[in-house]
Formats: sequence, C-alpha cells, structure tokens
Amino acid sequence: LSGIQPELYSVYQAAKAISTGSRNITLADLASPELVTDEAFHLIVCALLLAKYGDAILNFEGK
Repeated sequence: LSGIQPELYSVYQAAKAISTGSRNITLADLASPELVTDEAFHLIVCALLLAKYGDAILNFEGK
C-alpha cells in the first residue's frame, strides 16, 4: 500500500472493514471529499448493502 492515493486507501480500508468487521475507516473519513470521491462513496454504500442484504438488494426495483 506504499504510495497509494488517499482516495484508494479509503476504499481499501472500507473493503477491509466490510470483509473482516474491522473499524479502520470512520464516518468522518467517508464524509471527507478529499479522502473519498463520490464514485468511491457510491461503491462503498453498494458494498455495504450487499454485505447486509445479499442478493436481494440486486433485485430491488424501487417498489
């Protein structure tokens, strides 16, 4: 991870937190536009939904 861009490090930490249950990323980190781009935030939220609700979230049609 040496030399990684700050926004990519936040995505890495979020993925690690989702997969292992660690708490290496904070809400303040996620809310910081300097650390997490809009696209990265979108991906992290989608990953959290998938981790919690599984495949059911993929079939959501806004009903």
